[in-house]
Amino acid sequence: MKTVLLFMSMWLFAGITMAERIVTLLDLQKPKTITVKDGQIFVTENVLIKVYSATDYRLLHTFGKRGEGPGEFKIMDNAEIGIGVQISVQPEYILANSIGRISYFSRSGEFIREMNTQLGRGPYGHNFTPVGDLFVGYGFRMEGQVRYVTINLYDRSIKKVKELYRHLFFVQPGKKSDPEIWRPSLFYVSRNRIVIDREDGIIDIFNQKGEKIRSITHPYPRVKETQTRIQDYLDFLKKDPRFREDFDFYKKMLEFPEYLPLIRFFSVDDERIYVLTNQKKAEKSQLLIFDYRGKILKKTWVKLAEKTPIEPYPYTIRDGILYQLKENLEEEEWELHIHKIL
Repeated sequence: MKTVLLFMSMWLFAGITMAERIVTLLDLQKPKTITVKDGQIFVTENVLIKVYSATDYRLLHTFGKRGEGPGEFKIMDNAEIGIGVQISVQPEYILANSIGRISYFSRSGEFIREMNTQLGRGPYGHNFTPVGDLFVGYGFRMEGQVRYVTINLYDRSIKKVKELYRHLFFVQPGKKSDPEIWRPSLFYVSRNRIVIDREDGIIDIFNQKGEKIRSITHPYPRVKETQTRIQDYLDFLKKDPRFREDFDFYKKMLEFPEYLPLIRFFSVDDERIYVLTNQKKAEKSQLLIFDYRGKILKKTWVKLAEKTPIEPYPYTIRDGILYQLKENLEEEEWELHIHKIL
C-alpha cells in the first residue's frame, strides 16, 4: 500500500486552466458513501465511519461497530453488497442512521446519544436528516397492491407529520419491473430547505415546514434505451452476488423502458443544484448546474467512474468541486479524484 499520493494533471483549453487531483486514501476496503464538509472528508464502509483531512488526506478518526448496544449499528445482513450505515454531517455532530435507530456522535467520533425509530428494515423508514425542528426521511407505503417509496417529514419522536412525495417502488406484485427506476427519488437538506427530484424530472423545493416553495422544470433531452445498455445490465446481474443464483428469474421479471429517466442522479450544495442526466458524449455525462430559482448557471460534461451499469462509484459535490472515490485494482487501493467543475 502506498503512502498518500498526490498527482495533479493540468490541461489548458481556450485559455481556461482545469486541474484534477488524484489522492490515495488509506485504509479503505468497500466505501459506500462520501461527504465533504468543513475541511473534512467523511466516508462510510458498512458500519464504519472514517474521517479524513481534506487538506493533507490523513485518516483522522475511525468509529462505528456492528451490534445493538449504545453507539453500535445494526445493518442489513447483506450490507457488504448492499446499504450500510447512512450519515448526515451537521455543524456540531454526525447523525448516523442504522436499522431501528439514529445515533448522534461528535465530529471526532465520540458517542453522544441515540433514539429508536422502529420504522422499516433498510433504506425505507430510514435515512433521517434534520431540517429545522423536524426530520425528513424515507418511508414505505402500500395502497391496494401498489407499492410506493415515500419522502416524509417526521417530528422529533420520528412520528410522521406529512408526506412530501411518493415514488413507485420498482418491484410491484404481479408486474414486471422497470430496472431504470431502481433508485427512489433522492432528497437533500440544505439551509433548512428540502430538495427532491421527482421521477418526472421535476425538482421540488420545500421549506422546513414541508411547504412547497417552488418547482424547477427543464427540457432535459430524452435518451432512448439501447440494446448495448440492456446487455451491460444483464451481464452485471449475472455477476452480482445478489442476483446471479436466480439470474433467470430476475431476467424474466424485467421490462426495460423505451426511454431512460430524465434525471440520473442529482445533488445539492448550499445555493446550487447539480443534475446529472443520462445524456452522454464520449465517456462523459451531462451535468447541469442550477440555482434555487431554476436558473442554469452552467452546463458541462463530467466523467464519473462507473461501479456498475446502474450506479457510479461514490461521489459528492462540494463548493463546485466533484469528489469521487474510485478503486485502483492494480494497486489495490482507493483513489479520491478531485475535479473543479464550477
